[in-house]
Amino acid sequence: MIINLIKLVDKLREKIKILKDGIFEQKLAHERNKEMAKSAAKSAATIIGLGFALISSIVSPIGALIIVSSLIPLSH
Repeated sequence: MIINLIKLVDKLREKIKILKDGIFEQKLAHERNKEMAKSAAKSAATIIGLGFALISSIVSPIGALIIVSSLIPLSH
């Protein structure tokens, strides 16, 4: 009877250890996911910023050409 109780306690300890390890791994994975999400958000913001910079660098000269070309007929 006592031997069976000791075996049962040992099995319970093993299961508790497995559960604790699993919870710890989940916490680590959660932290990694949060860091990856922050990194992805920074990358997305950088890409969006570069996209706006590219668009404005294309639109600005075209806008300047349109303004200059619209002024040319007025000067003649």
